[in-house]
Amino acid sequence: MSEISSKRQVTKNAIMLYVRMFFSMIVGLYSSRVILNTLGVTDYGIYNVVGTIVPIFGFLSNAMAGSISRFITYELGKGNIERLKRTFSSAIIVQLSIALIIFILGEVVGLWFVNAKLVIPSERLYAANCILQFSIVSILLNIIQVPYNACIIAHEKMGVYAYIEILNVILKLLILYMLVIGGFDKLILYGLLSLIVSIIIMSSYRIYSIRKFEECHFKFVIDKDILKSMLTFSGYDLYGNICLTAKFQGIPFIINLFFGVVMNAAVGIVYTVTNVFRSFCGNILTAFRPQIVKNYAQENYTDMSYMINLSIRMLLMLSILIVVILIYNSQIVLELWLGKVPPMTSILLNIALVENLFALLAESLRIGINATGKIKGYSFWNGTSLLLVIPFSYIALKFDSSPDIVFYISLISQIGCSVISLYYLKKVLSQYSVVLLFKILIKVLFPLIVVLVFLLFIDFNNFPIFLRLLYSVGTIFFLYFVSAYFTLTHSEKQYIKGYLYRKLGK
Repeated sequence: MSEISSKRQVTKNAIMLYVRMFFSMIVGLYSSRVILNTLGVTDYGIYNVVGTIVPIFGFLSNAMAGSISRFITYELGKGNIERLKRTFSSAIIVQLSIALIIFILGEVVGLWFVNAKLVIPSERLYAANCILQFSIVSILLNIIQVPYNACIIAHEKMGVYAYIEILNVILKLLILYMLVIGGFDKLILYGLLSLIVSIIIMSSYRIYSIRKFEECHFKFVIDKDILKSMLTFSGYDLYGNICLTAKFQGIPFIINLFFGVVMNAAVGIVYTVTNVFRSFCGNILTAFRPQIVKNYAQENYTDMSYMINLSIRMLLMLSILIVVILIYNSQIVLELWLGKVPPMTSILLNIALVENLFALLAESLRIGINATGKIKGYSFWNGTSLLLVIPFSYIALKFDSSPDIVFYISLISQIGCSVISLYYLKKVLSQYSVVLLFKILIKVLFPLIVVLVFLLFIDFNNFPIFLRLLYSVGTIFFLYFVSAYFTLTHSEKQYIKGYLYRKLGK
């Protein structure tokens, strides 16, 4: 695939994924408010606490999902259809086994926990048990669905995600309408309708995959070599996932120990913003991932390196722009969104946003490492770097430090992860040029420097709040894109000019 066609495919994929996310975010924000008002605080709380019990048991499935996606994409890139079919069937067998384990855990541990440990009003216990059963069925279907979704991504059919998400949005809006007019127990009704929608959406993905992709016709075939490779990969990746989870779950716990629930509220807000930020920027990585893995499978190491660097460049240019705007206006944005903001939220958010820039860089490099399948050393050291945030934060806070020290430690840890990622990518892919990466980073940082220098001399603080937000965002956008244009290569400038001429000429 040529550079131009690769760029077009990735751009198309990214746009489709953004369309999907846009619909999800809008309906998600709206529906949360309606559901809370309709169910009431008690039932809404029951739904959230009971509905999250079974997904906790889905940890093994989450670890396998990355492995399945990598191996299916790799075999597709190799072009060996028979081995691709065996890989898909092996993935289904693994997921069925995990589904059985989670079903048993859900029906034994889940039932015991809901009925013996959770504090639920006795008159709502029956409804809570119904929600548990709906949740068990939903996660079992999700687990078995993983290989089908992996095939859609491997074939780069991102448009399917956008179209089916539109269906999902329509059905969720229909749920809200039925919930408002329905006379049945609203908690049970909401759980049942949500399950039905999940079944419809998963069936849509599955029907599409079976009709379009030859490998998606399951046969009970046990290929020991493929199973061993997938399980080994997921086993190494599991350590990194555990460390990442421990870090993100541990930080609020440590903050609570030393500063109480008010600072927990600040951390929760920071996590909410950064999760949206990561999801938004992560669509670029999802669009690039299949091509990077396929190039490795086809031994096109030069093209693979090019796609890794292109993903870094596109990702950082977008994310740096968002980070600069948010950091410069963080207090205003938080106040407009929430009204009253917990203390230090703005400071913690700014540190976390910078950390996420390094996290996105590391994630771009990690795609290349995962494509090779050689992740043992990387997963250990990267995971350990993340995990060390917890003990170092605890020690620092023992010396009466401010809450922001935890986020600074997390930032340093993430910088370390970026260095580790670069080291291991070069180790497993000798053709990768570190010098070229640094040249790209310099080009990416040039627009940032231009914007920062300008902001040093122009003060928007004297403007009314909305005008300040409008002027600062507009100015940053203009300066950033003008300066970024001068960092493009001649062919990239010609491509943009040609694209604009075609669109404006219509």
